Amino acid sequence: LRYLIANKQFECVAFFLGDLPKPLCHALFASIFESLSLAPDSIRIRCLQNWSTGVEAVDLKCMMLQCVRNVRRHWRLNTAPSKLVSRAAVVDQVHIDSAKAAYDSLPSGASANEWNKLWTMIQCWRWLSFDSSTKLESVVQANCIFREIVPRYVNSIQVGNLHADNGQAFWKAANELLEMLEEEEEFELTNALQINISGISRTNALREFASWRSYIQAHRSFNNWNSKLAHIEESFHRSVENVNKASTLPHQNRAYLIQEKDSHRERVTEFVEEMDAITKTMITDILRVLEFDQGWLTDVNVSETSEIQPEYSTGLCAAESKRELAERGKAMGTLLEPGDVKKICLPVLIKIFHHVLITTAKRIESYSESSRLPFEHKNLATNLFKRSLQIADVVADNRYELYRTQTKQQTMELLQKLCDSSKELLRVENTVSVAAD
Repeated sequence: LRYLIANKQFECVAFFLGDLPKPLCHALFASIFESLSLAPDSIRIRCLQNWSTGVEAVDLKCMMLQCVRNVRRHWRLNTAPSKLVSRAAVVDQVHIDSAKAAYDSLPSGASANEWNKLWTMIQCWRWLSFDSSTKLESVVQANCIFREIVPRYVNSIQVGNLHADNGQAFWKAANELLEMLEEEEEFELTNALQINISGISRTNALREFASWRSYIQAHRSFNNWNSKLAHIEESFHRSVENVNKASTLPHQNRAYLIQEKDSHRERVTEFVEEMDAITKTMITDILRVLEFDQGWLTDVNVSETSEIQPEYSTGLCAAESKRELAERGKAMGTLLEPGDVKKICLPVLIKIFHHVLITTAKRIESYSESSRLPFEHKNLATNLFKRSLQIADVVADNRYELYRTQTKQQTMELLQKLCDSSKELLRVENTVSVAAD
């Protein structure tokens, strides 16, 4: 088998596997799918076409599914993959270049080994995207991967500081996977998911996928907000420096100074309007998670959406599922229940929500005062302080039950933040009323 794959004689693989005992045949096929996860798409499609008719009584869909489960388990338990067939047998340079480019964009503390494992897991998952009849399985397995890597990313987040070490690798992998799913969804996913498969809740799978998509989009918006705010701050200080330099010029250059001050005021007005716009986008994306219909990741049954038991499931697939269930209690970072995921992911997003509102409000207030902008700009800051207090209403709403995701300490921290918001709001409103008088 190693010789045949290394020499790209894929048509002969099915011929040799067909005479083996069924359990060994299944195990080898799953290993071969894993070994070809970095092969060019043309070769992978060619293999599926040849093998689908070359081996009787073997369902390749189940073997592809088993391949994804195996790789997830290797990553989750940090164990070595099967050595039955070398993964380096057939490699597409495009995949290698894409993986390297993605890794080069990560912080210097990220582990190359960890990223390569994540990249391989995603490429193994792509086997399920080549056949329209496995689209539902691809969504379910994507949900499993999200549930395993997103909480690890969330645990690495520190509000006000961008992500370092392997947290950014988890985030990159989640984005890559989501983008692949979104590309498929527009053309094929919706129709493919109309197929009824025994034992699978299609509604649950789609609901969980929608939950993860909204959550990842909220963090994308936060990263975008963070990046743009840093750029605005840098541009603001540069504009202030230009005004300061103009003020040191001789008296006859007074006209130039006035021009610089007017230009600075116009630029600051643009900065304030841009901050207001990106913050509104941020609010919309975060509330899409916090006010998710009937609650984020609510009514998602882990037994239905975490592992598929298709009607064509073989004895090997069933055995693998039992082993995975047994391993969940042993390994750190195993597939989490929806309730546990919510307790990891939602409090961080609530904290980010308050941080975004307060930080933007203070920045707009500071810019408005230093540049003597009209009162309507200061009112933007006032409205954001008021909005930060409304977080309490969102958390306490029985429709979403966000309060159940908070620990006692997290609740006390949130109350302190709301107290700070109240003080800031009183201070700003008093300042505005005094200035109006």
